[in-house]
Amino acid sequence: MKTTYRNHATRISQIIDTWYKLSPENIYIITDAFDPQLNQTIYEHLITTNCGSNHDPGSLKCKLNQELWVMLKRNASWSCHVDDDNYVNIPKLEELLKEFDPRIPYYLGRTATQNPTEINGRTFWFAIGGTAVCISNAALKMMEPIIISEEKYHKYTSHDKLADDMAIGYIMGFS
Repeated sequence: MKTTYRNHATRISQIIDTWYKLSPENIYIITDAFDPQLNQTIYEHLITTNCGSNHDPGSLKCKLNQELWVMLKRNASWSCHVDDDNYVNIPKLEELLKEFDPRIPYYLGRTATQNPTEINGRTFWFAIGGTAVCISNAALKMMEPIIISEEKYHKYTSHDKLADDMAIGYIMGFS
């Protein structure tokens, strides 16, 4: 989950008090500033970045890259992105993901548009990050060469009309 420091005392505090408790070992929070109190609560699951604290495309894509790195390092069957204003029904999510084989490349989420999006002459679908996106391990492995290369990641995400949730779809579509 990505957030910003200004939401730690409100949104993140509420998440910690509710659905975080159902799966604390699997939830990581990507943020833009160190918070000693939050770090004490979730310890190694708080990832502080050097990304900006604004809601601009550059800051969000920077945090997304950190989030994708965490997903790669964990090497879990499934990795899901949620925003800090989402409530996640952990048991239902786990039940849903059991219906899919993580060894097959899946990119699950609600599509943002009725038609594919076109950028740079390429057409692709993307899921809205604000409604959660789950990526199977196989799909994440397909994306790995782009995620681990700063140059490739920047190439795939630098278009000014490409929001962070669109970037996942763009990378998935061309990995």
